[in-house]
Amino acid sequence: MASIFHLSGQVGSPVHRLATMLRSAEAECVLKMQNSRKLAGLVEVDGTSLRSWRLPGTQTLAYYQLFGAVQRGSRMVHIYSIGVSHARNMGKPPPESFARIFQTAFPKDLDRTDNEGRTSCLISDGAPCYPKLTRELKVLHRSVSHASGEFVKKEKIHGRQVSIHTGEIDNVWHAIKAAIPKSLTTKRKGEVNPLLLQYARQWQWRWSNSRCSNLALATARYFRDL
Repeated sequence: MASIFHLSGQVGSPVHRLATMLRSAEAECVLKMQNSRKLAGLVEVDGTSLRSWRLPGTQTLAYYQLFGAVQRGSRMVHIYSIGVSHARNMGKPPPESFARIFQTAFPKDLDRTDNEGRTSCLISDGAPCYPKLTRELKVLHRSVSHASGEFVKKEKIHGRQVSIHTGEIDNVWHAIKAAIPKSLTTKRKGEVNPLLLQYARQWQWRWSNSRCSNLALATARYFRDL
C-alpha cells in the first residue's frame, strides 16, 4: 500500500494507520458474518497451533491454538480461538479437545441437516475428540487417520461416494499462517497477542469474499451495517 502511494509504511505513518484500521474492520466484518450463518453438509474440521513459546524456567511449551471448520463446496470458513495448551518436556502441541471445542460457538454454528434434509457429517483427521463431539451434535462422522499415515480414502455417505480427507481445512491453516507476519510478536503484555487472531480473521474475510469484484466496497457496506 505504501509503495503504491509512494509514502512511508513505517509504524505510525498514515499508511500504517490506515492498514491497521482496515484489518480491524475486516476482522469485525467476518466475525459478524460467521455469527450470522450456519455450516451444514460435509464439514471438514481440525485444530492447529498458531504460535508456541517456552514457559520461563521450564521445559514446558505453550501453544496458542485455533479450531476451524470448512463447509465443502463453499467459501464458508469458521475459525474459533480455543486458547493456550501446554506440553511438557518440549512436547508436540496437544490435539484439540472436546471440552475446548464445545465451549466455542461451533455447536450452535452447525446445522444438523443440510438444505436437502440430509444429516451433516464432520470429516476429521482422526483426533480422539470427534466421536464424542459428533454424538453430542447428533451428526455423522468420517475420518482418516493421520497418525497412521492415512490421508485420503473413499466412503459412502447418503448413498454417494465421498472423498474423506482434510485437505481443505489444512490449506486454510497454511494460508492463515502465511498471512501472519513473521515479525509479529507472539505475546503482548504477558498475554497472547490479539493481532494473531485479527490477522487470521482478516484472511478469513478476504477468502470468504475472494470472488467479490470489489472487496473494498463490500467491506465498507458490511462495516456500515455492523
